[in-house]
Amino acid sequence: MKLLARNLILTAHFTLHEFDLYPKRGFDFKPYPEEWIDDRLRPLCLDLEVIRARIDEPILILSGYRTREYNINIAGADQSRHIYGEAADITVRSLPSWKLFMEILELHREKKLTRIRGLGIYDTHCHVDIRATKRLISWDLRKK
Repeated sequence: MKLLARNLILTAHFTLHEFDLYPKRGFDFKPYPEEWIDDRLRPLCLDLEVIRARIDEPILILSGYRTREYNINIAGADQSRHIYGEAADITVRSLPSWKLFMEILELHREKKLTRIRGLGIYDTHCHVDIRATKRLISWDLRKK
């Protein structure tokens, strides 16, 4: 099977290559699985576009797709939505993670995010995912 062009545009501001697993920690490059693009990645990116419009700045994708082996290596959650291609760890250069978290939470309260159901805050970034649940699950794992 021929790989899709990694610069495939998913939405106005997000491309496929941003969600690939790049070589690090001794792991090889792994492309985001093509069969998940339409029903997992594109819906996630549509809500990322809503967030980007609110903050009016680029969103940096720190982590998208992960293999199970890579996720274990970095001590990720056992059922991490990253291994199912349904999550992204994001940051915005000019905003601390708590401010980004609050903006996303407000968008959710305003019912402007129709897909994101997982929202986590960490010291350096926020996690968003499109897990299959009706209500928002949120957590705070900042070091205090």
